[in-house]
Amino acid sequence: MQQIKYRIMRTIEKQLYTFDELNDKAKAKALEKHNESFEFFGGDEILETIKKGLEHFDFKLNNYSIDWTNANRSSWSIEDQNIGYDEDGDVTELAQEDLAEYFKNNTYYCVYQKKIRNTFEGNCPFTGVCYDEDFLDPIRKFITKPTNITFKELIDECIYNVLVAGEKEYDYQTSEAYFIEDCEANDYEFYEDGTMY
Repeated sequence: MQQIKYRIMRTIEKQLYTFDELNDKAKAKALEKHNESFEFFGGDEILETIKKGLEHFDFKLNNYSIDWTNANRSSWSIEDQNIGYDEDGDVTELAQEDLAEYFKNNTYYCVYQKKIRNTFEGNCPFTGVCYDEDFLDPIRKFITKPTNITFKELIDECIYNVLVAGEKEYDYQTSEAYFIEDCEANDYEFYEDGTMY
């Protein structure tokens, strides 16, 4: 005699909530889960700005390690391809007046407008992304008030300034405000305990 097995199906209904409708504990859990699987959006663009900015001023990025959570923990080395030598074979540096003048007259070819423009006009000249302007800000400050900084030191400041902007963007993308925007834009729903549906 063959025994027949029956499978009993049952339906369980669960209430779904928007992020706004969750209690504080569930919101904290939802944000924590989001940040555990978080992938930083924009890191490639930031790195591209640094590389293109360096290339524009005849520098090259050799090694780097970026910590998006803290720009001070990032490291990099650059190769200065602007180095000149005097007749004794010593490295020459542009005087601060010459360096400021070099920057004032610096141009780039704008692909979109098909014309040459001043690098510091605020048009994101390297990649078309706002981080280009972060790269240029220390140079703008130098043009306004020249100091004894060397070209290489100034370019290092440009890199650091971009990384600080990246750190701020990382902080924002892991914030509750960003997560709320993301939830609303994508119509995310959650179970009562904060687990995403």
